[in-house]
Amino acid sequence: ASANTSAARDWTLPASAGMVVGQSVKVKANADMDNGNYIIARAGSQTIDGATSITLESPLAAVELVYVAADLWKVF
Repeated sequence: ASANTSAARDWTLPASAGMVVGQSVKVKANADMDNGNYIIARAGSQTIDGATSITLESPLAAVELVYVAADLWKVF
């Protein structure tokens, strides 16, 4: 999914119940981030490399998150 917005934006990862190991989510910020960062948050008790959320702070920043085990995402 994509969003075209210059406002601060929060995304929540998909619930673990619907995920299969190896699936990924990619997020890319657009060029105009004057109004804030992009925050990617866990769903439920998931972790993202041990954290509860990660933040994209730069214009055009991108990240791929891979679901590697029950409730565990890794940044690639």
